[in-house]
Amino acid sequence: MSSWHAIDALDEALERTKKLLLPLRPGFWLKIALVAMLAAGIGGGNGARLFQLESEDNIGNEVLALTVIAFAAITFLELVVDYLSSVFKFVYVKSLLTEDLKIVEDFKAQAGNGLKVFLLRVGVIAMMVVLLLAAISSGILLSESMGTNFVMILWIVAGILALVALVLVLTILFWLLDSFAVPIMYKKGLGVMAALKETLRLVSADFWQFAVYLLLLIALGFVAAIPVLIFTMVLVLVVFAVFFAIGFIAGVGGTQPETLLSSITLTPAVVAVILIGSVLLMMLFLAGTYVIAVITLPISVFFRYYSLIFLDRVDKGLGLFEGKKEVIKKEKKRKPQAKKKKVVKVY
Repeated sequence: MSSWHAIDALDEALERTKKLLLPLRPGFWLKIALVAMLAAGIGGGNGARLFQLESEDNIGNEVLALTVIAFAAITFLELVVDYLSSVFKFVYVKSLLTEDLKIVEDFKAQAGNGLKVFLLRVGVIAMMVVLLLAAISSGILLSESMGTNFVMILWIVAGILALVALVLVLTILFWLLDSFAVPIMYKKGLGVMAALKETLRLVSADFWQFAVYLLLLIALGFVAAIPVLIFTMVLVLVVFAVFFAIGFIAGVGGTQPETLLSSITLTPAVVAVILIGSVLLMMLFLAGTYVIAVITLPISVFFRYYSLIFLDRVDKGLGLFEGKKEVIKKEKKRKPQAKKKKVVKVY
């Protein structure tokens, strides 16, 4: 064994992954792939870009109203997805630690913990948006009062640097929350802030252990991203081909999007078609995401086990795998061979 927990945890994570998934149990595999997909989040943040329209005179109020409604609906769906993801993070941890999964019962049991994580994430993101808007507003007011473009340039540069630093801090915060604070909340029954405080204490106490773990995690992530990227690209090409074929058959393949949108009139039939199309698109997206989750499940399970085992080794009193047998293959001790008795022949 080495002195670095991140290195020692690799073998155990691999063995626990094989123990959980092999021999193959199709039903369990499909269920835990669903939990892994929901725990990771199934999109969000980019959906509203589908409805970004240029402000031109030929776009009617109907299309603008449809854009606002679509944006509000997508924002609501993103919040729902984020809440489900927050709950299923705990369900995923529980399923790996206990090697058992009951989706409905586990969801009900972890709904409270998931709500705490969800509220923290939404609160932090809302605060970031408010700070960003305040910075933009103050920059505009300052540039108008100073009457020079140089001040505006300096303010923009400072704002960009501050934004990059803020995004980096939030990324690290959410990573610590998902990787370590969530299992600490699950095991110790702490609140989200107390679990984060405990996580930061562990990081400060064993900073270099976490630094080595992060470096190995990044390296392993690059390797694991190759098959995931291949499967994703194949899926995207298939979906693109399907929609291109549908658009070509419908006769809109050569129609410009602006022209198509400007001709929309919000009749009940059009609204029904848009809703049905949106639902079908969402179902297709979810189905594709689920297929990728099923195919790449061993990768997901390995990385989650890796973080749990590392945390358990850093916090020796946590006992995440308490009651579970060690799965690391140990060298079998050779039994001393019995001495052969000398046979004395008597003549």
